[in-house]
Amino acid sequence: MAALNKHDTENGTLNKPPMFTPEDFDTWKVRMEGFIRNQDFKVWKSVLEGPYIPTIAAARAGGAAVPKDPSIERGGGARNQNQNSF
Repeated sequence: MAALNKHDTENGTLNKPPMFTPEDFDTWKVRMEGFIRNQDFKVWKSVLEGPYIPTIAAARAGGAAVPKDPSIERGGGARNQNQNSF
């Protein structure tokens, strides 16, 4: 296994994010954004917008959207969602 040099540690590689150094935050921020966007754009979208929380219309709240109860989906919904994500 090859040893990592200073350049690889600071800039990161395809499989490793750039190392955070407080004195160089602005550069790290740009590199980290590029790293996340190249790994999976959906992850970057989640960083910007926050996590996706499924909602349903509530009858008692005047039809306002409320978070969906995770126990409602018991038929392997997460498994099906992962298969259809491509």
